[in-house]
Amino acid sequence: MDIRQRLLHAAALVYAEMGFRGATTRRIAQHAGVNEITLFRHFGSKHALIHEALHSATLDEVLPSLPDTPARPEAELAEWAVRFAEHLARNRSMIRTCMGELEEHPENGSCVTRSPVVAHDMLAAYLRRLRAHGFAAHDVDSSTAASMLMGALFCIAVSGDLVPELYPRPLDQTARTYVRYFVRSIAPALPAAATRGRARERGAGRAANGEGEAAARDVRAASTGARGKRGRSRTARGNGHAPSRNGRKTRDAGSAPARRSTRPSRPA
Repeated sequence: MDIRQRLLHAAALVYAEMGFRGATTRRIAQHAGVNEITLFRHFGSKHALIHEALHSATLDEVLPSLPDTPARPEAELAEWAVRFAEHLARNRSMIRTCMGELEEHPENGSCVTRSPVVAHDMLAAYLRRLRAHGFAAHDVDSSTAASMLMGALFCIAVSGDLVPELYPRPLDQTARTYVRYFVRSIAPALPAAATRGRARERGAGRAANGEGEAAARDVRAASTGARGKRGRSRTARGNGHAPSRNGRKTRDAGSAPARRSTRPSRPA
């Protein structure tokens, strides 16, 4: 690494930790292992050094690309999203410092936003290709959809560690989950015929399940009825009654008491 690159790297690190005011030329030169005269010889001023350092730190890394011809949207987007989120996470300290100093140094804001803007345009173009190949609904606004996914990735990469209660899973897992829901949300609706076919399949499955349950209920009812008849039969026999063939209870002939005549007897 030559002297210029060492100074840029040192300036980005010191700025991320100390902010613009704390990133003095002396501190940056010491971190780079050079004297201040060398620093001014290469960049002329602290402002020019910080500005270029921020610009280089966010754009020197090669951003992930997306295929020209989409084949597996979820897998392709997930790989891209994970790599981009990791890129943001590596620069989160510098991004936070820059955002905190926007009121005082608004000129530095454009440096750290260039990378997200480039990624947004790349993603929006890919979404248009998805739409052209039938992977996305025809009414999907590519720029709006790209902004939605970019916002979610930026949030977890830059501030996810501040609220671990909201983002308990690792960065790559969260990014992949976001992509899964995103791809589902932009997918084209199923044709009406396919929707009706799936509804019929679900209905047939429920009907088959219902018939099975009804048969099980019939078996249980028959078993309960049989136990009830046996119980009534035992009770009737215990009371001296026997069930007849037609199911009615009759008294046993031997147990019927004799009736007394109520007519007066004639004199002999």
